[in-house]
Amino acid sequence: MPQKNTSTTSRSGHHRKSPVVPSPTVTIYQNPDHVSGILQQLYRLPLAKGDTVEGSGTHERTVDRKAEGSGEAKSKFGLFGIGADAAARLGSAVGDSSLDSTSGKTTSVWEYTQAYYLHIVRETLRENGLLRSISCLSDAKGLEVGELVEYTTEFTPDQTAVFLDILTPELVAEIVRYRIKRQAINGFDQWHNFEAQQAYVAKTEYRINAEVDLARAVALAVRTDFRSDGTREVFGHLVDTDEENAVTAITICDSSHFTVQDTDRIFDGRFTVLGKVTSGIALDRPALDRNKLLSFVPAEDVDRLMDQLNEKLDENMEEASEKGHPSFDFGLDSRVGGASFKVVPIAIYL
Repeated sequence: MPQKNTSTTSRSGHHRKSPVVPSPTVTIYQNPDHVSGILQQLYRLPLAKGDTVEGSGTHERTVDRKAEGSGEAKSKFGLFGIGADAAARLGSAVGDSSLDSTSGKTTSVWEYTQAYYLHIVRETLRENGLLRSISCLSDAKGLEVGELVEYTTEFTPDQTAVFLDILTPELVAEIVRYRIKRQAINGFDQWHNFEAQQAYVAKTEYRINAEVDLARAVALAVRTDFRSDGTREVFGHLVDTDEENAVTAITICDSSHFTVQDTDRIFDGRFTVLGKVTSGIALDRPALDRNKLLSFVPAEDVDRLMDQLNEKLDENMEEASEKGHPSFDFGLDSRVGGASFKVVPIAIYL
């Protein structure tokens, strides 16, 4: 993260450097349990939730009041029948003083927030050489499980997750329903009497219900196996000027720890990640290694399966394009190309 180096000038004109202060952060993702746990381990002290400061004091003030007489005598009789001159002299001789005393107590409550904890964690990790900065493959060489790392990157979503976000069980069911109905309409004219047509319609409805239910169940099972709504993988491509020195940071986020409601905010710019390495450098890592079912299938077989799927998708898109329908590139990769490592993020910020 960028740091700001401030300076001040003394009265004598000498230039004096101020301490380097890390740039303040804005957090879009933070696991408070991880941050609090690291902080307590670093200082071996309980976590302070806040401070209560009480203050009290007494303020005293002396007030002098003095009556003075002045003016000319309008009459020979003055105040209470006393002559005006005598009343003026009497008033000037009378004085009064009093002591005002006030006391009170103030209470201030200071709260330590997660932003403060994160600031202390980052600062302490850097001071003790426990935080490894990664910007390319050269920096990531020799990464070990458990190391604390920090990297800045733009993220891209998991292709399979995006595909499954679109291809929901409900959409799959409607596609199957439409395909069977279209086939049934083309064959409806072969029946010339009403009874045969009614039987054909009833049989078609039965087939539709059976195949739609099966398609929905299969799509739901695949969706459950391939992805979880509680976690999501995002990919950060780290590279300097040489593409051969690139490395991908596979960042596995818990959806509940995003500090913003829109979890897609992570794709809106360039962010910094503080996290712990869960898997070191690997080349051409299988993209579906977190999949519960396909993780038991040899990676080469998964490659062939994905190639066949991509070929079928390409054929369908070409056919749609020839008919004037919009086409999309649904190509799915079976592997994370090149070098990659996995990280569980503690915080993501900018």
